[in-house]
Amino acid sequence: MAILAMDTSQGALALACGDMDGHLLASWTTNAQKMHATLLNPLIDEMLSACKLDVSDVKGIIVGDGPGSYTGVRMAVTAAKVLAFTLKVPVVSMSSLSAAAFRARSPQTIVACLWDARRNEAYVGGYHAGEGVWECVFSEQKMPYELAVKGLYEQAATLGSASLLLLGDGAVRAKEIGASFGFDIPSFIYDDTNTVYADALYWLGLASVKERLSAKGEGELEKDAHALVPRYLQLAEAEARWRIKEWGSLHDGP
Repeated sequence: MAILAMDTSQGALALACGDMDGHLLASWTTNAQKMHATLLNPLIDEMLSACKLDVSDVKGIIVGDGPGSYTGVRMAVTAAKVLAFTLKVPVVSMSSLSAAAFRARSPQTIVACLWDARRNEAYVGGYHAGEGVWECVFSEQKMPYELAVKGLYEQAATLGSASLLLLGDGAVRAKEIGASFGFDIPSFIYDDTNTVYADALYWLGLASVKERLSAKGEGELEKDAHALVPRYLQLAEAEARWRIKEWGSLHDGP
């Protein structure tokens, strides 16, 4: 039995395959730009074949649900929904930000992932590995860089973290802003790209897949597939303009 993990929220197309016991069988990442829609399904078939598996061996799917570009996030989410519904297997979504940060996990350190969202804002999340648990300690949101950096440093101080590891294409800017604030906690740039690795998605989501397999009754798994939606952390520009025009703000209702 196999579990598939996938993410297309950022520039990299990430795929992984593992078994039900936590053994990673394969993990591929390609940075071929704007080719995700063309490559995703053939690469899934190729990965399964390389692992001597068939699509019928897939018993669960884990997908990165963003944030990211509207088109990018939808590709993996749509593929996951279709596969899960067709195969009648559980599908779970995991934060792409969290999966990107997972590789940098270490005790006494907050790992902060910042992806540029334009207009002086970033998608940001802060994470900590403590007592064998990977947890979000700075909630994922879209916010101005200055507020994000200030909040991350304050949270690191509150938790007594020895350092702050920065990832993403907003990492360099975040480090510069932090230096201007004069915080005592040192910061280091771990990776200045937005690469998400599907092996991290696999490890983060495996327990949830197994839980759904044991808890869901007949017909319930299809409902999971229907309910899965991308998590953009922002409104589409067209919707934002409509809300401002109709309601005078971005909030729900006048």
